[in-house]
Amino acid sequence: MRRLMTCFLGVILVLPLGGCWDRTELNDLVLITAMSFDKESDKEVRVTVQFILPKSMSGGGSAGLGGGQTGTNKNTLTRSEKGIDIADALFKLQPKLSRKQFWGQCKVIIFGEELARSGIRHHFDFLVRHPLIRERAYIYVSRGLGKDALEVFPNMEESSARVLLKQNQYKLGLMVTMEQVSQELKGDSQAFALPAIAILPPYSASEPLHTVPYIQGAAIFKNGAMISLISDKLARGILWINNELRNYTETFKVTDSGGVISLQSISTRLSLKPKIKGDQWFMTIKARSEGSIVQDSSSLNPLNAKTLARMNDAFEKSIKDRVQLTLAKVQHDMKADVFQFATLYHRKYPKQWAQSKDKWDEQFPKVKVKIELDTHILRTGVINFPGGMPKEETRDE
Repeated sequence: MRRLMTCFLGVILVLPLGGCWDRTELNDLVLITAMSFDKESDKEVRVTVQFILPKSMSGGGSAGLGGGQTGTNKNTLTRSEKGIDIADALFKLQPKLSRKQFWGQCKVIIFGEELARSGIRHHFDFLVRHPLIRERAYIYVSRGLGKDALEVFPNMEESSARVLLKQNQYKLGLMVTMEQVSQELKGDSQAFALPAIAILPPYSASEPLHTVPYIQGAAIFKNGAMISLISDKLARGILWINNELRNYTETFKVTDSGGVISLQSISTRLSLKPKIKGDQWFMTIKARSEGSIVQDSSSLNPLNAKTLARMNDAFEKSIKDRVQLTLAKVQHDMKADVFQFATLYHRKYPKQWAQSKDKWDEQFPKVKVKIELDTHILRTGVINFPGGMPKEETRDE
């Protein structure tokens, strides 16, 4: 009898495990690739989602999906809704979609400029709580409305989200994930930078949506709110100090009267060394940067040792000038520790940090930054003399 009851209970327990009773078919999902948040009013936020058109995944091509956009293949659409918060807006958005929202493919999240200035902390709470939104999704700030970047139709990629991800792949600017922002919002410095995006003017006025978003500079955040938008030059300065700048070209003058030289970066090794001496806080940026000449419009002969040394000095000065300009704007004017100096002091000097952390806004601009830079031009290119110039016209300086 006991054996019979055991078999009966085993059958009862196994039966619910069979089959796919709780499955969700792909045909029942809308694959969201990106979303944006814009300030609708003081009490409402507008959420826009970009999703893949089911017909674009059928394998039969995207012909006929133009929707009136001449020369533009629409592989994605957008839908928008406003609400008291993000969760409320997405709840109201669901009835406008014939399928259930699926967030596994959402890799791009954009905050509109106005909303970013008002603060992103309580909006970010939704992102980190949602179980399906990826922590490795990339975060951006739009110059203007975030939804505008999702509503354009690029030619070479299937979506504007894909365009931004491709730019990340080639390391053309800041790359910040949702996980990183989550940590920095709670970090010691309470400041960070996000990539800013703009929309390229359309090639034709008759096709205003036939264009792409692209990374242009950065947005500086302090205490969870954006305080400024900065240029590409300053953004590269932040990347260099944070040892995140890759595949860049440095263009500079060697003489006031001559042409310019462009160097392709080969490698940069950088370290930050904090020090406290008495009441004065110091930070030493120690770096070694190596480059290769990719264009030379001067008449200088790089085979001459003195001339090459002068080129190298100009290379070093160009980097230092940009870094010092970045420090002047970000450290002294904005007083935003996007370099995470606070974390370095916290690790090395925990006692001093405990006494100063509540007044870091006052202490950070007073930190004396010293730059120790060692630059080397390792390669002069396939040709040794400036292209198109006879050897006898080159000069040594």
